[in-house]
Amino acid sequence: MRPKKDTFDSYFHGYVDLVPSENHLDELKLGFERIKFLSDIPESMKNYSYDHGKWTINELLQHIIDTELVFNYRALRFSRADQTSLPGYDHEAYAINTNANEKELKDLVELFMVQRAFTLQLFKGFDSKVLNYSGEANGKQLTVLSIAYLLVGHEIHHLSILKEKYLKL
Repeated sequence: MRPKKDTFDSYFHGYVDLVPSENHLDELKLGFERIKFLSDIPESMKNYSYDHGKWTINELLQHIIDTELVFNYRALRFSRADQTSLPGYDHEAYAINTNANEKELKDLVELFMVQRAFTLQLFKGFDSKVLNYSGEANGKQLTVLSIAYLLVGHEIHHLSILKEKYLKL
């Protein structure tokens, strides 16, 4: 099932709209396939950026991983009916402080795989009732289900940029 547009803030519609199927678990699994091309990128390109001021390949991948960690935490809190309003996070500050460019690209790919395996197991544990639980983060309402779609759409968005602007695929 796909989240209804009124169950999450319009800020996230662009990401959720990128997700092609109606099954969040299948889409989370497909993330393993979608990133396979990263293993073909030479390590020498890990610090490449297509323009001044844009993230490097490693920083972009680290951003996807960090965002998934943050939103998994939100999904966990909402799934437990925790109604505490959660703060936002500054993804630019995260990017500056990750030391992503010091890491091996292959290690970041492996970290994504581990993180996605965790995400998949987390969301497998949510029944249809829990998927509809909601909460507030950064002043925006979200359901647990919308978080799954947001994560997949966010990944698709950034991998598309990586293919088109960094690798010209």
